[in-house]
Amino acid sequence: MSTATPHDATIGSRVRARREQQGMTQAALAAHIGVTFQQVQKYEKGTNRIAAARLSLIARALDVPAAALLGEAPYAAAGPVAAMCAHPSGVELARAWLDLSPQLQRAVLYLAKAAVPPMIITGSPGITVDFRALEPVQ
Repeated sequence: MSTATPHDATIGSRVRARREQQGMTQAALAAHIGVTFQQVQKYEKGTNRIAAARLSLIARALDVPAAALLGEAPYAAAGPVAAMCAHPSGVELARAWLDLSPQLQRAVLYLAKAAVPPMIITGSPGITVDFRALEPVQ
């Protein structure tokens, strides 16, 4: 039996994110693919590897191409929204965002931007542009 790798955890987090997007429980996914919900937990945590045949069943149950769960293009390159939704807490953050008032959304946005290091533009020596200082477009 092979040992799970960090890549297995990444695939598992994509499975979890997609399952949550679909509003599906671990038990429901388990029933679709013929395993226990504990096994689904292990897949999602990356504790156990997902065999190719099982990944295909998971993809069908979640109505997504298997390539999306593997992080293959064009699904992996779909942009920051797709990347956020693939993160284990991304869907949870998006749901919470929708419950915030516009004022609180702006405050959270400013906080998130402040937590990100400045983006450095190269091409001209010694020029750094800090995009955190820019005001959002209304």
